[in-house]
Amino acid sequence: MPGGNPAESERRRFLYSDLEILVRRGYLQAHVPFKGIPLMFRTISDRSRTELIARSGREHNIPWMQWVVAHSLFMVDGFIIPSTDNTPYYIKKYFLDRLPTPFLRVLFSVVMGLQRRTQRSLPKLEAFCYEPFSRTLWRTKSFAKEGANSVLDSWVAFHQGEDGRLLDASAWVRTQTIVGSMSAKGAKSVKRALEQESQKEDSRRIRVIEDTVNEVINGKQRETTVMVNVGGRQMEMPIVRGAQTIAELEEEMRKAMAGELDGHDVQVQQYEEDVRRAVKDRAAKAQARRERESQMGELMQQAGIGGSTKLVGYEAGQLPTQSSAGVKTQATSSSSHRLFDRYLRKEVGVGVLGKTGPEPLKKGSLHEQLEGRKVRLSSDLIPTGKVRGPQ
Repeated sequence: MPGGNPAESERRRFLYSDLEILVRRGYLQAHVPFKGIPLMFRTISDRSRTELIARSGREHNIPWMQWVVAHSLFMVDGFIIPSTDNTPYYIKKYFLDRLPTPFLRVLFSVVMGLQRRTQRSLPKLEAFCYEPFSRTLWRTKSFAKEGANSVLDSWVAFHQGEDGRLLDASAWVRTQTIVGSMSAKGAKSVKRALEQESQKEDSRRIRVIEDTVNEVINGKQRETTVMVNVGGRQMEMPIVRGAQTIAELEEEMRKAMAGELDGHDVQVQQYEEDVRRAVKDRAAKAQARRERESQMGELMQQAGIGGSTKLVGYEAGQLPTQSSAGVKTQATSSSSHRLFDRYLRKEVGVGVLGKTGPEPLKKGSLHEQLEGRKVRLSSDLIPTGKVRGPQ
């Protein structure tokens, strides 16, 4: 199901609380006590916002604050103020014009707080549309009247498009049935293409939800690049992550076959070169040490300095009776040497499969390589004595 597991979706549902209210009710609201009388304010609708701009203009002053509060006031002591074109005018003239400026600023901050909550919820709208419970709200018609706010309008437009996408998918299923009656291979091809497209879209939607949740938890969007020191230079490189979709996996395969290196590949290549260089240096030092020891032995023999060592052997039956105390064992090679011999001793370059084995990757596009190929026809006769068909 798009959006992942419904149980996991319900656990993160609280992240979309303001969005769900904007969809279900059509507005956010806030209660404020004023001299013992409860006032209720709500977010300004798109239609009312157009009238607000026409009345107040865009200059932020006291009259503008009065008009904002007037357009947002919805209920006074439980009485719903009738919504007409001139209702904000009467609220401003008979209430807000007589209200002291400090009180006006408090009420204005409440209204702006609702506006900020709406703005903070907008980046989560796409992820909210992909959640299973969002689709349930659409199917059960549990949403406010259209035109209440831009969030609701965008949500409705998405689910209308989703209905069309599901109808297209159903039509493709019928197409697959028809193709299957004529060609089983063609039906499998259509089915495989539809499944790949569905998996790609589901993976993309889950990725959007994960990014949204990470942004809410971390308080900022995840960085996509990082500065890395490569070869003494500061380079901006993308953060490497594993392939999440089939398309990303195909793109990684294409880059690997073409020999394209990203920031991570450059770092790994530099590390391997450093390891090979260090191994060569150690081997050179060990060879120089052995040569010095050989020369020293020759000089000692020439000077008559030396001695002999007597070796004592044991038969197979005598070995169990000998004490193992003082016996030392020494590994012939370390694990690091074995790993180096296995992975880094041979430099594996980018290539392709040739006639006799791996071949270096040729420069130029695939079209140029195909143009350079020559077709050769064999002059050998076809063996006789073979009869096709029933005997």
